Amino acid sequence: KLSRFVRLARLCRVARTFDTVEQALQRFAGSGWDMAVEILKPFLSILLINHLLACCWFAISQWLPSDTGLHWVDEALSGDTSLTYRDMHFAYQYFTCLHWGMTQLTPGSMQVFPSNTIERIFNSACLALGMLVFGCMISSLSARMMSYRASQKDRMSKLAKLRRFLHDKGVAPALAVTVLQQATQRMSNAVSIPLVPKNVAALSLLSASLRRWLQTE
Repeated sequence: KLSRFVRLARLCRVARTFDTVEQALQRFAGSGWDMAVEILKPFLSILLINHLLACCWFAISQWLPSDTGLHWVDEALSGDTSLTYRDMHFAYQYFTCLHWGMTQLTPGSMQVFPSNTIERIFNSACLALGMLVFGCMISSLSARMMSYRASQKDRMSKLAKLRRFLHDKGVAPALAVTVLQQATQRMSNAVSIPLVPKNVAALSLLSASLRRWLQTE
């Protein structure tokens, strides 16, 4: 039991890697990868939640009491063998738990079922969490896609007006290309441009004395 607890503790360290992955993905923001990063965030969150559910599901089968005398790990792998999940190696047990966790958060199914009251309560709680998480993920992705399409539309509209202006003013082609390239680059890197007071709408809500105090800082 102690060795299994140590292995579970090591697996829980996976949660720390998600912060590192997110920071690495953020480095691509503003270079065409910002939308991909925004889409990946919910999926990385789902994977982390699945990992935690898998660890909890396995821990319940090992250390919590059973009112039926059985745990899900005591069930046979199939009707054609007497081997149980408890007889399998740790990697198989972990990925079985991970698969089970995914079926709780998505419209999936598998052959692992709760075998006592505690497991059934946990299973029911995971199903309720799954409905919440799955709904939030869909709405979040939809909102991000709509926001991305709106920003792209605004960007294309600004560039179209700039091209029209350059054409109407008879700007030399070489200069026009340079202007368009710089405008496109600065729009792509807009997230890294420092904010100025006139671009922060919330500052207009402050009193004059507080704005003066803020300017002196």
